[in-house]
Amino acid sequence: MRYADPHMLKDHWLVEGRMHGSGAFGAETVENYGRDLGNLTSDGQPIDLLRLADWKQRRDAAARAGEPFDETPPPLGWISFIGDLIWEATPFHVDAWLNQWRHGAERSRARRRAALFSFYEHARAQSIVPGNPVRPIRPGDLSELPKRVKLSRRQSGQMRSAADRYADPRDRLLIYLLLAGLRPFQACGLFVERTYRAQDGTWTSRLPVKGGGFDPKPWVWPAECAEVLREYLGGARWVRPPHSYEDRGPLLTSFNGRALTADTEPRRIVRKIAELHPGLAELAPRLSADGVALSLSPFEDDEESER
Repeated sequence: MRYADPHMLKDHWLVEGRMHGSGAFGAETVENYGRDLGNLTSDGQPIDLLRLADWKQRRDAAARAGEPFDETPPPLGWISFIGDLIWEATPFHVDAWLNQWRHGAERSRARRRAALFSFYEHARAQSIVPGNPVRPIRPGDLSELPKRVKLSRRQSGQMRSAADRYADPRDRLLIYLLLAGLRPFQACGLFVERTYRAQDGTWTSRLPVKGGGFDPKPWVWPAECAEVLREYLGGARWVRPPHSYEDRGPLLTSFNGRALTADTEPRRIVRKIAELHPGLAELAPRLSADGVALSLSPFEDDEESER
């Protein structure tokens, strides 16, 4: 029996689990395990993704009002979290999923691990996966992660997708600028009064250069970045005189209106967004903003090549 739909496999696993002898799942276990993997509404919509959509609405409303928003995204059930990689999951993905509840009780982490372990054992018995990605995971963090990396074209696309899904408008714009090839000091050094919109709708900016001053050749914003810029300037940018104003000052601002600190903030934002995407969870602890900027861009169509 081979399932294309992980929710179908989940239902089969839970039904089978209730039927097998002294080790059968009880009603409470079925409820908890079902929630851990992700329940659906009566019309087939993932409940955790609906909660994520509500979180995004509240986050964006706070950004438009210029108010801080410190609430973390709601944790996702495994099926929503892992998405298309569900049959290609690795221990790193499992660990990243469990770390959504970093401050939770060890007992709850152990239950979630047990749920996922049992699910993949069932999938293995059905010849859907060759092995169980949960087996190497124990309470605590994995070590021996890869060193600093650059992203492939596919991974850059995943970073863009994670920014679209999880990031607030400012952080989303920063990720897009890095993916477009701007170094952190350039992205954080953009100013509103040095960013121009032409009559044909294209945007250009004067980029800072190392050692001071600006590149004499205007930088043309990729269309994808310009779209995110318009959303950000539409009300999400934090303006706090005397550090920033509506028509001048740093483009990427913190809550107090100051420019982001290029040495620390981009790296923190990159890792925060990357760890929420299962395809990037393995790399997130070693990602740097510079590494993202030097990666293959998802906004270019040419063949992959080393830069």
